[in-house]
Amino acid sequence: MITRILLLSLFTFLVPLLADKLFIDNEKVVMEKAAVKMEKISDELREKTDYKIYISAKETINGQSITKYSQELAKKLEAPYVLITFASVEEQIELVMSEGLEKILDKDDILDDSIIPLFVEHRKDITKSTQYSAGLFNGLSVISDKLALSKGVVLEHSVGNGTETFMDGLGWIIRILLLATLVAMFIAYRKSQKGA
Repeated sequence: MITRILLLSLFTFLVPLLADKLFIDNEKVVMEKAAVKMEKISDELREKTDYKIYISAKETINGQSITKYSQELAKKLEAPYVLITFASVEEQIELVMSEGLEKILDKDDILDDSIIPLFVEHRKDITKSTQYSAGLFNGLSVISDKLALSKGVVLEHSVGNGTETFMDGLGWIIRILLLATLVAMFIAYRKSQKGA
């Protein structure tokens, strides 16, 4: 009980001091190289639009509700903001945003399409830390791009929405392959007609 009170007191003091930083917490959940790139995107978004994105990436929140934990952190943030909270041991993620941003950002789409798929991918050659970094990086990128677009701003450090870009590219590849298959079938049919 005393530990919780001390931790909450510490957060009450520290969160306002970190108001200009992307990471409220990063307990080695997000890899350093990814964190540096994420900071650049976040800083540019903040400079050009005044929107703030925060990430709390903790190993554990000691069994607390991620929603309640996120809401407590969010109380200390200045609007307009988006807060991504992730606890790796509990494998829980939450996205909280200041009022009005739900008109620009769809929480479920961001979590379900941009972050969670990268968390749950099962590959032996990728560490959990890499997956978490990729998911949070992709989520930050999608959020940043949508917020920038809402203000008519283009971010120089943006990587674009990797999921949408990949799916668009995949769609074109499938179309080209389908067209090539149809052309090959037509040519084979014509040859068979000439030979008959």
